[in-house]
Amino acid sequence: MNKLKVGQTVWLVKKNQPNIPPLERTVRTVGRKYFELSGEIGTRFFIETLELDNGYSGGYAEVYLSLQDIEDEREYRAITRRLSGMFNYMTWKNGGLTLAQLRQIEAIINPITLLQTTTGANK
Repeated sequence: MNKLKVGQTVWLVKKNQPNIPPLERTVRTVGRKYFELSGEIGTRFFIETLELDNGYSGGYAEVYLSLQDIEDEREYRAITRRLSGMFNYMTWKNGGLTLAQLRQIEAIINPITLLQTTTGANK
């Protein structure tokens, strides 16, 4: 659960406007389930997810507690996109990654698989 306080500075990212930099906002009210921001009239956000409550799933705006959180999420998405491309069958088949490299990656990502493979526990 996020610890939000009235007067706290947060950062608002509008997902439908990716070229607009994050907007600095102040928490105006905090309730049991929702909070509101100054400068965002008529909108409320879920405390648990920090997403806009727009009556639909997946709001078009999200609140972050720091600029670093935004950068970390952007980097996470960029890395997963690049990795996804590396694991594409055609990329591997055309010389992208060898089977040995894939085994090493799997050992890093899922060490339990390596343990099962080397001890025969999965048989």
